[in-house]
Amino acid sequence: MLVEEYLRIVTEQIRCRQARESVRDEMKGHLEDQMEECRKKGMSRQEAEEYAVKQMGDPVEAGISLDRVHKPKAAWGMIIFIGILSVLGMGVQYFISVQCENAQSFSFSSQLVYMVAGFVVLVVMYYLDYSFLGTYGKYMAIIFLAFMFSQVFFFGQMVNGARVFFSLPGGRSISLRMLMMCFIPMYGGVLYSYRGEGWKGILKSMVFLLIPVLITMQMPCLSLAVILFLTLMIMLSFAIGKGWFGEHRKKFLLISWGIILLSPPVFLLFGRKLGLLAEYQIARLQSFINRSDPEGRGYVYYRIREIVGNSRMVGHGGESVDTSAILPQVSSDFIITHLMSYCGILSGLLVFSLLIFLVFKIFRISLNQKNQLGLIIGIGCGSMFGIQIVLYFLENIGWLPYSYLYLPLFSLGGTGMMVTYFLLGIVLSIYKYQDIPLKVDRKKLIIKI
Repeated sequence: MLVEEYLRIVTEQIRCRQARESVRDEMKGHLEDQMEECRKKGMSRQEAEEYAVKQMGDPVEAGISLDRVHKPKAAWGMIIFIGILSVLGMGVQYFISVQCENAQSFSFSSQLVYMVAGFVVLVVMYYLDYSFLGTYGKYMAIIFLAFMFSQVFFFGQMVNGARVFFSLPGGRSISLRMLMMCFIPMYGGVLYSYRGEGWKGILKSMVFLLIPVLITMQMPCLSLAVILFLTLMIMLSFAIGKGWFGEHRKKFLLISWGIILLSPPVFLLFGRKLGLLAEYQIARLQSFINRSDPEGRGYVYYRIREIVGNSRMVGHGGESVDTSAILPQVSSDFIITHLMSYCGILSGLLVFSLLIFLVFKIFRISLNQKNQLGLIIGIGCGSMFGIQIVLYFLENIGWLPYSYLYLPLFSLGGTGMMVTYFLLGIVLSIYKYQDIPLKVDRKKLIIKI
């Protein structure tokens, strides 16, 4: 039996199409090495080929063994857990709508449609081979950023002096702020495309990092810009740590994270003079600093401390308080605060803990990856969710200034829900193919950027 026939029989036993080419290439490499050794011992090419094939064993048995190893992993546990969180999030929104007169309008039918549509997106991404991001991620990122730039600066729907929505037919719209989070997996493809380019690759990656952050700041949304910047920097740091850009990793990591740690005080000191902070952002920072004044700018933080301070560990803290009459956007921005007020501190901690457990699962999936593209993208998705959840919780107990934040699977908003399921679907795709050596076709990357 010759090599090509042997490889054909082996790969026919492997049911996962994505694994066949990589397994074939790997086995062919082993056979060619074996043949080379045989040729050195004086065998003819045909003798060497027949001997190497014989040493590999029965092709059917070898193929069946490889099929057991290289098969997609079912993510039913994660899907069920995400489903439980989704139903819990809907229940919390219904509870808030019943308790608060001024809460954002809650429609069970609309929320159900968004949840079902979100699960469809999740399942589609779960069954999709995420490795296409390694081939096309850079070009998808360029098209996506061009679209976001055009919407934020020229064509987006204007609300309160900023273009923050993309209008759809039928009077519906998409939140550009939430949509920007879709850039995270594309950035994984950007980093992958610049592997092996040293400092040149790092500088190109930094350009792709800063552009979406600057666009987000023009929405303007400082909190989202910070979350996006930290998430993309974590992804870049992991890529450098894995040696994607050569041996310059320690120097770059020390310099970049030193700048990041120093940038907040510098930004706060000079942001206003340089015009980087909007007036409402300056007012929120001043109110956070002066939060001891219950009648002035510190009103929101004073009331948050009052609500949390009067909450019991379990159950209602006493006289009924309509949090929607005290705090802005309870259904989106102060869900944890409301739960602590009406159901006890443990209820807020329970929601926070469940979401942190989801983040833990995402990181565990990512760090167990054999495919480094999957690792970087998974780390990015997990970092984004983790940073967002932690900042949301700290804001809800009055430890951070009030800003535009989203609690995944709990806050109202169709775009936020779709983006959340989209990113979770990519994570599940990474989990599904973690034992499969996916191959990224870099030959298709013809345009040099």
